[in-house]
Amino acid sequence: MSKRKTILVIDDSDICLTLARDALEQAGYDVVAASSPLGATRLLRASNAAAVVLDVAMPAMNGDKLVTLLKRASKVPVPILLHSDRPSSEIHSLAAACGASAAIEKAPDCAPLVAAVDRFVGARGGF
Repeated sequence: MSKRKTILVIDDSDICLTLARDALEQAGYDVVAASSPLGATRLLRASNAAAVVLDVAMPAMNGDKLVTLLKRASKVPVPILLHSDRPSSEIHSLAAACGASAAIEKAPDCAPLVAAVDRFVGARGGF
């Protein structure tokens, strides 16, 4: 049995965080969830995450700024996906500008998020 891959999800909205965590766990991933970007670099190192999902607009630090910090903190390249309810063109431009791997629009069923994580992380483990 293979080890399940871990996804780090950071979102200041409890509802969005819960929806993303539940969808990714149902899809076969382990999830480390944080409601604040504070301590994100420590969480990335400790969780050995295969990918990071970031909300764009957070009070302590915006997701685009956090991308830079996480890229510096990671010993190996990790896909970083911006997850936002902003217009698609805006988050895609932001992702390109900050070096994020992808931009995903928030959806109630989180299907676009799971599909993007699958695309970047590869095969899910641990079913």
